[in-house]
Amino acid sequence: DKQPTSTLSPDNYYTSPAEVNTALDGVYNILAQETMWGSQIEIRQNASTDESWFSYTSFPTGPFSYNYDPSDPYVLNMWNNCYAGIERANVLLAHLDDATMDSTSKSVVRGETLFLRAFYYFTLAQYFGDEPLKLTPSTSVNNVNLARTPVKDVYAQVLNDMQEAEGLVQTSDVTGNTERI
Repeated sequence: DKQPTSTLSPDNYYTSPAEVNTALDGVYNILAQETMWGSQIEIRQNASTDESWFSYTSFPTGPFSYNYDPSDPYVLNMWNNCYAGIERANVLLAHLDDATMDSTSKSVVRGETLFLRAFYYFTLAQYFGDEPLKLTPSTSVNNVNLARTPVKDVYAQVLNDMQEAEGLVQTSDVTGNTERI
């Protein structure tokens, strides 16, 4: 009849600086995924641009022939990873005020998280144009069919998030942490 003592949920997790920073690391983690900037965006996704070159005879389908659709697993994984980063950012932003940490640290985390969410949306807009714009955490697995938002509205949100983030993130010098926003 005991309640589980190791259950984590958004309601009881975001309480300490360590937990908040772990959640922020999760938002950053998406950047390094193989189907993101870990390898695929700069190689496979940009193969048909002036930023990259790849032999079309090896892979005559997908992005190599200007075809970005969900039948290509790398395209689908990029889409899924961007939305995973957006969801992680939305959850962190929704619970950041619950954390017991100083306001300066919270502001820096908020700025980095807003920038990353905007960067994921910017990436999606570059490749897909109109896309679902979701600024709150998911609360149900049954509510997954979101309408597409016009790309101009997506870019407006990107600009809004990045401008807000600009005043919140820390500036660093050569000795500072140069791996953060």
